[in-house]
Amino acid sequence: MDQALIAKTAFHLVTQHRAARGSAARFFESLIGHLCRELEDFAPRNVSVGAVGEAERLGIGDLRHFHWDDQPGRMSDPDRLIFHWDHVDTVSSLKRALLDGAVLTPRHCTEIVARSRIAWITKEEDRRLTTLGFRSKRPDPDAAYRAAGIELAHPWSECAFG
Repeated sequence: MDQALIAKTAFHLVTQHRAARGSAARFFESLIGHLCRELEDFAPRNVSVGAVGEAERLGIGDLRHFHWDDQPGRMSDPDRLIFHWDHVDTVSSLKRALLDGAVLTPRHCTEIVARSRIAWITKEEDRRLTTLGFRSKRPDPDAAYRAAGIELAHPWSECAFG
């Protein structure tokens, strides 16, 4: 899907949210949150060094080729105890950036949509992020990863928006 189309959709949803009141405003806010979550299907993916080690141990290959839905079966993690599908710039951060931005322009929405990144990390790495207070708020996602001692194995892959 085209990044410009997604950003245009985000722009229109935020515009409608700003004009709405009550249940209509809550409806548009919910749609904006869903849009931010579903960006995961188009976002560039990476893998932590720790997750690479676990994937090698299990013999499942490059995790960047897997989606969250693959975890129980194809990834040999039926109870989701080994790997964590992480929204590097969290869904709530992306949503807040769209809703709270003082300036609402299509370009602003494009920049926020483009921030979406996914990383396969280990459950232990996810616990460290949470312990440090980075569960859903990461003003600087890369700094949060450094603070949690999470090292990414590869440079960010090309975004599927391409």
